[in-house]
Amino acid sequence: MNKKCQVFTPKDYVEKLISCIEYANPYGKKLLENSCGVGNILGSIVKKYIDNCKALNFSKKKIAQGLASDIYGVEIDFEAYQECINNLNSILLAEEIPFVNWQIFNLDFFDWNPNCKFSYIIGNPPYITYQELPEEDRVYLRKTYKSCSKGKFDYCYAFIEKSIELLNDEGKFAYLIPSSIFKTVYGYNLRNILISHLVEIDDFSDYQIFDKILVKSSIILYDKNCNNKYFYYKNNSKKRKILKKNVSEKWCFNTSNTKKIRFGDFFLVAHSVATLCNSVFILDEFIENEDCILSKGFSFERNCIRDAVSPKDMHYNKKAKIIFPYYYENGYLKHYTESDFQYRFPNTFQYLFDNRKALDKRKSDLNSLWFEYGRSQALSKINKEKLIISTIITDKIKLYKVSENAIPYSGLYILSKSNLSLDFAKQILESKDFMDYVMNIGIHITGNSIRITSKDILNYKFDFED
Repeated sequence: MNKKCQVFTPKDYVEKLISCIEYANPYGKKLLENSCGVGNILGSIVKKYIDNCKALNFSKKKIAQGLASDIYGVEIDFEAYQECINNLNSILLAEEIPFVNWQIFNLDFFDWNPNCKFSYIIGNPPYITYQELPEEDRVYLRKTYKSCSKGKFDYCYAFIEKSIELLNDEGKFAYLIPSSIFKTVYGYNLRNILISHLVEIDDFSDYQIFDKILVKSSIILYDKNCNNKYFYYKNNSKKRKILKKNVSEKWCFNTSNTKKIRFGDFFLVAHSVATLCNSVFILDEFIENEDCILSKGFSFERNCIRDAVSPKDMHYNKKAKIIFPYYYENGYLKHYTESDFQYRFPNTFQYLFDNRKALDKRKSDLNSLWFEYGRSQALSKINKEKLIISTIITDKIKLYKVSENAIPYSGLYILSKSNLSLDFAKQILESKDFMDYVMNIGIHITGNSIRITSKDILNYKFDFED
């Protein structure tokens, strides 16, 4: 495993995890930590196990036998595995407990198939994103685990699902996990797996738990013996019940958003155009003449060039152009044939032809010609005045109104599909209420930055008076 994926659990959160599972009278109850690292969690577990047994006047031999039978761990990294064993043996030495043949395994958790079930599973699974997973691991996890069957899943999804499979009928687990699993689109199957026996979520998104690791985390408690119709949500020491039937596709825990009108009923929100080769189509540096655009050593015909816009460019007041190999007729998008495009715009055609090798490497729509954008869905609607907004929000919402001729190539664009104006939409989305909604429903990525989707904006609800 990549060393950067090894994020060991801080002591304060070790105690919180153990407290969640109510680890009492542990003798004869099997416990597993399935990514045990150097033993930060298992060390505390072993100490509590020994203390409890001593309080019951168990002999040291009986305690050693219990530890060998009840405490399990799995760690894929050999160095961490060895350090874990050494740390546990140090505890035995300090407590004068005889030698224990530890059930700690130097294996990949997904290759480990024990012949027993567990009363407790506890841990801090590896934080590995889909992008960081080798292709063979992606294929295996997608094939094996329902939580990973769709989309760009995180590695911890499979850890959680397999942990549930390894619990006995009265077993429970506590995990320190990325808070993004509550909201990301690809976490939907995992949320469905968790919801029936979910007991509590302790949200630490307002705190930085790990040094130098900018990830928002929560502790989840799952108990197979609990079938309540609600679960507890705790944040900043405030604890409240949430009815399970009231959670939607995304789990949002802020109840203040009780508006009546859905933004998507009045406005369209969609992703910008996707050329799939911006380095060819976008002209970052140019000279604008009356009948042509000079850039990259070519004289581009003006009638196939439009303004290119993105939220980032607008923020920095940067201007760019984009080659636009289409036209509109009576409001409908039209396509040029290759020969017609070459006849009308010979210089632009030659430039694109010179870059054809790069253009042919794209995974374009089947109906797209080689000189067109890779995706054209957005083009049928964007020939109108519109707003653009970034999918990454940092500190405040920033929207920009752009003309009907402008082509957004990054972020999201917003159109009115009702009698409500774009100015009204801008007012709604720049409100404090919407920012609070974003903070609640968005996915925290780094620092103060939050990622939102077009669906998040469409589903926002606000007060409206006729």
